[in-house]
Parts: sequence; structure tokens; C-alpha cells
Amino acid sequence: MIFIYAFYIDLFVEQNFLMNLIVLSLTHTFCRIPVSLRYLRMLLAALCGAVASALFLLYVPSYGLATAASALLVVPGMLVIAFGCCRKKDFLMRAGISWLSIVILDGVAEAFANLTGIRSLTLYAGIAVLMVARLLTGFLMLSVKKLGRLYAVTLRQGSLQSKCLGLFDTGNLLSIPDTGEPVHIVSPALAGKLGLCDTGGMRLIPYHALGTENGWIRVVQVEQLVVSMRGGNRTYRGAWCGIAQENLLAGRSYQMILNAGLHENPGGCDAP
Repeated sequence: MIFIYAFYIDLFVEQNFLMNLIVLSLTHTFCRIPVSLRYLRMLLAALCGAVASALFLLYVPSYGLATAASALLVVPGMLVIAFGCCRKKDFLMRAGISWLSIVILDGVAEAFANLTGIRSLTLYAGIAVLMVARLLTGFLMLSVKKLGRLYAVTLRQGSLQSKCLGLFDTGNLLSIPDTGEPVHIVSPALAGKLGLCDTGGMRLIPYHALGTENGWIRVVQVEQLVVSMRGGNRTYRGAWCGIAQENLLAGRSYQMILNAGLHENPGGCDAP
């Protein structure tokens, strides 16, 4: 049996133009690229990308090769037209977000078509797809960003040792009032494993969290705090740890919130 497919190039270009425009919009939103005439440039880039993809499908003998050419040539070309040249690292970031957006857009568009029965990507359908894709892309990027701020941490107190995940949080500015030393936050379970609640030298310091009233938190020094980073391990001696309330770290993938001053290499830290 012979199957004959009708290829409407005008419809293809129109659909791809809208998809490309959405991809470029998502890339601009999440990369925050400062560029003049960005709307005009994105329109031009989306149109050029749609026409180039159509030409690849018409003249490249293999559909797989045409798809690969679109991903490896069309997407980078659109990025250059829309946002100009940049450093290699920034360009790879933009390309990665664009490819990720394409994958998410394909899934959202297919789901939208299955739910509504609308197969053609009209302007209104494109706006709906853009809104959903933007939410999904933003959620995924936020998850990846948070994953990049997780560090392997080892705490030692006397003969006891415990390993956990620590989240580096720029919002954690808690410090000892009289010395200014940073205070990290640990879960009650982690504090229990190290026997911190039974350690001498426990003290109370004031704290203030956004949207809550002022309060007090128990803090104690640990003998050694080791944080594994890309450049190697950093060892902090006599680091202060505050014992969190029961519900603060409950259900989290991490058991510790690292202080924003972690990267400042304060006293007591042995840099690698």
C-alpha cells in the first residue's frame, strides 16, 4: 500500500513561525537578554527559521537529517538574528533553553490539540500554548537552579558524624549578634543525630523571617562543618548551627540551610 502525504508549505511556515516566536520569547524571558529592537528581531528570526525549516524538509532527502539540521543550524541561527553574538557560555545557555522550550512546546501543543481538537496553531491557540509552556519551563528551570545550589555536607561533633544535603540560600543572613559569625540552619533530626541539643554552649539568638514575627532560635557550635564544592572541600571549624522548627525542613530533600556568607571564606575555614 502506498501512502501519499500532502505537504502544505504555507501552513507549515505559518505554524513554525508561531512556534519559533514562542521559543524565542521563552528564551528571552528566562535569559533576560538586553538587546535593542528585540521584538522586530525576534519576528525576523522566527520567520527566517520557519522558511529554513521548510527548505530543509523539501530538499533534504531524510526526515531525520532535516530535523537534525533544524535543531543544530536553525535554532542557533535564530538566536544570532534575534539576540546577536555573545560569549560561548551564554550562547550555549540560550541554545539549551531554546531546545528545552521546543520539547516542552511540542508536548503542550499535542496535549492542547488532544483536548480541544484544534490541530492548527492559531494565534489564540499559540497564546494558550505559550502561557502553559512558560509555566512549565519556569518550573523546570527553578528546579534545576535549586539543584545547582545543593551541596553535600558533613558535620562532625566529637565522635559523632552525619552527612546530609545543604541548600545554599542567599536569604539566610542569620548571624551571631555580638560577633557577626554566620549561622546555618539544621533540622531537628540532624541535630539529634549529632547530639547538639545535649551539647554545652547552647544559646538563644533573635531572628526575623519574612512575613513572620520576631522569634528566638537555639544555636550551638559544631566542631567541624565540611562542604563539598566543585573546587574541593571547605572545612569550617566552630561553625554555628541553629536548630530549626519541626516543620521548616519537613519533607525537603535537604536537611540544612547554608548561610549566605558561606562563599566569603570567613575565619575558621580551610580553603582547598
